[in-house]
Amino acid sequence: MRTGFLRKHGFRYLYLIDATTLLGLMVAITTVRFGLDWPTYPLSHYAVGFAVATGLHMAVYYFGGLYEYEQRLGPPPWLPRATMLTLLAVGADATVSLLSGRYLMPRANLVVLAVAASLVVSFNRWLARQVRRRRFGRPRVLLVGDADDVESARRHLAESKQATEIAGQAGTFSDIAAEVDRCAATDLLLLSRQSLDIIYPEPLAELEGRQVGVYRRITPSDTLLGLQRTRQIGGMPFVALRAHALPACRLRFKRLLDLVYLLVLAPFAIPLTLAVALYVRLRAGRGVLYRQER
Repeated sequence: MRTGFLRKHGFRYLYLIDATTLLGLMVAITTVRFGLDWPTYPLSHYAVGFAVATGLHMAVYYFGGLYEYEQRLGPPPWLPRATMLTLLAVGADATVSLLSGRYLMPRANLVVLAVAASLVVSFNRWLARQVRRRRFGRPRVLLVGDADDVESARRHLAESKQATEIAGQAGTFSDIAAEVDRCAATDLLLLSRQSLDIIYPEPLAELEGRQVGVYRRITPSDTLLGLQRTRQIGGMPFVALRAHALPACRLRFKRLLDLVYLLVLAPFAIPLTLAVALYVRLRAGRGVLYRQER
């Protein structure tokens, strides 16, 4: 799939669309309630509050994974996830208001915002799917597996009228990345029970970097693994494969928390560490630290 310069560097137009629609939604809710003469505070007060609330919502959505690349086949519905994250964001709005003593918006607006923002954010992602489909066309699927499994998958995809195009098929994983290039495939369906060692970490990481979706069909025995995030593709159960267990948004959130912990604990940890080091140096002398060479 063709990827633009901004997209390669992590930018998504959904950032601008969500921020604009959220800010417009807050203005619209307040206008419907009070008309053009907003009570108590000047317009600048509302503008700052709406901007802070929008930033909080965007941060929650980002670290909640709403801006991660969405694999095209069998995507789960956005509304449940958007609703949960919006409730967290509204809770963050209320917490900031409670701690600072400054309301970001009229309190009753938060209830309406929780419902409306969930719907608007979900609609934005539905619209993004439609735009991507019109821009890049239907997903082109490469079927990988035994001949019987490939033929069965063809029948299922045809009967389900899945909006996909079969780009080709392969019996083995040998040079699968080149086969993806040759077929111009956007997605890869692994149909047979082959060991994942032959694609992990490579070429799975390479395909993920090129935004080629990789899915493995689930067999009855695979259900014993307790798989939770499954999806239906052509009526067949699949699980999406990734090169890393943690998506990028959660990894960045974890690093941010580590940095916050470091900044909070540094005033206590650094003096304590220096005091312990000085005590050990005075009591034990030199040669406390050892270095091992292999």
